[in-house]
Amino acid sequence: MNKKSLFSKIIPVTLLILSLLVVPATGAKSEVPDDVQKAAEEGIDLFKSKVSLKPELYGYKDADEVKDVTLGEGYQIHYVNGDKLKADKKGSLLDISEESDVWQFTVDDLNGQSKSFLTIALEDGEYQVVRFGGNPEVYQVSVEKFKKAKNKKPKLVKAGPTFYLVDKNSKEELVLPVVSINNPLFQGTLSNQEFTSSSKVVDVLKEIQENNQGTRGYTVK
Repeated sequence: MNKKSLFSKIIPVTLLILSLLVVPATGAKSEVPDDVQKAAEEGIDLFKSKVSLKPELYGYKDADEVKDVTLGEGYQIHYVNGDKLKADKKGSLLDISEESDVWQFTVDDLNGQSKSFLTIALEDGEYQVVRFGGNPEVYQVSVEKFKKAKNKKPKLVKAGPTFYLVDKNSKEELVLPVVSINNPLFQGTLSNQEFTSSSKVVDVLKEIQENNQGTRGYTVK
């Protein structure tokens, strides 16, 4: 069953656009800031009130299951800048990405299974919920695989509708795409089955960008 996504407001950073992405930059953040965490915790109440009205549309059995959800981990989103991607010669996904005032959380059930996304963004001077819903199954599997392999949290990068988990050290920059092996967009070139070089991911994104010149980006169905 498809899960419904709810946009409480439409903001530029939530559009699935690969090219011409310009987002507000902020200072480096290793942990979730207090005001972001507070907005996310308050957002759980909004989530429960909205989703409990039609829980089956969001992948829940009933309102009782919705009542018991908790807030999962949050990660700051780094968006790929289309101009930097087009001009890139180094093959670093982080170098062509920009920090944003947008944070991606999961909504988890009592067993720790991620059931929905909850997106927090800075709007009108304060952090608030801008989107919730969707299916985070592949996302959760990918994040857990990354943390187990690297023993640390990833940097979260987004290009179009797709997330990428990035690990950079003094020797290399590796990426675990949040992509199922059956995703038709990537035709087997990228998946969460294994880490891949950042340069390969950049090459794939360049090809997608070139194939979508003159469009408003791309979507995955």
